[in-house]
Formats: sequence, C-alpha cells, structure tokens
Amino acid sequence: MTSVGSLATKPLFGLPLAELWFALLFFIFGMFLFLDGFDFGVGVLFATRDDDHEKEQLLAAVGPFWDGNEVWLVVFGGALFAAFPSVYANLFSRYYLLMFAILAALGLRGLAPEMYEEREDDRWRTLWGHSFVIGSTVTPFLLGLFVMNWLIGATGLITPVGS
Repeated sequence: MTSVGSLATKPLFGLPLAELWFALLFFIFGMFLFLDGFDFGVGVLFATRDDDHEKEQLLAAVGPFWDGNEVWLVVFGGALFAAFPSVYANLFSRYYLLMFAILAALGLRGLAPEMYEEREDDRWRTLWGHSFVIGSTVTPFLLGLFVMNWLIGATGLITPVGS
C-alpha cells in the first residue's frame, strides 16, 4: 500500500508533483485570463455603444458564459491553497488590500449587468452601465498590478517598477 507521503516524493508522469501543480495552476489562471478577458472586453465595448439594443446584445453575448468564466478564478484560489498553502498565505496576507480591491471590482462587474436589467429607467441604466464599464476596466488593471507586485516582490499596494 502506498502512503500519501510517498506520493509527494515520487514523480508523476515523469515530473515531480510540485512542478505538475505549478503547471496546473498556470493553466487554470491562464484559462481565467483568457475566458474572462472576453467578459472584460465586452465591458469595455459597452462604454462605446449608445444604442440600447446594441448594449442588450453585448450583455446577451456574455450572459451564458459569465458564471463559468468566474469559476476559473475560484478554482485557482482553491488549487493554490491545496498545493502551496504557504504561498497562498503569503500572497493573500501581503496583498490583502489589493485582493479586496480586486474582489470589489469583480463584484461590481458581476452585479452591474444584473441590476442593469432590473428597470427601464434611464438614470438607473446609466448608473449600472457605468458600473459595468468601471468594473470591467479596473479589474484587469488590478490583476496586472497584483501579478506585477508578486513578480517583483513588492509589499505595497502600488509600487513603481524598479523600487
């Protein structure tokens, strides 16, 4: 019978388990960026449209895939916690405020299309249309800021490159 400890030390498919987890995490985060990038793009395009029918078409194009694309980010967080708990703890404690800003922007972006459809009032739709655009623009910026800070080892919320 094989113990769990021996699985961590033996290669799987010819690769050490840590490298397989890293490759899987890279794939999961890449899928999130690729698939959710479509949603971010639709959010930015939403700002360029004045016709309500075109705006409705953009929201309808995103609708069927919206929740599925967000699942990739949740899976990434869970897999990172499962495979590398110390990295997870370090990242989420070091970039605590940035993580909350990312979650707030994602929440705003997720809530905006739902609220946009609730009323036919022009002020209401303008408010939630702007919220959709802001959430779709700010989220990728904050994700890029997070990755940049992680790669250069910065500890602040916003750190200029080279500091």
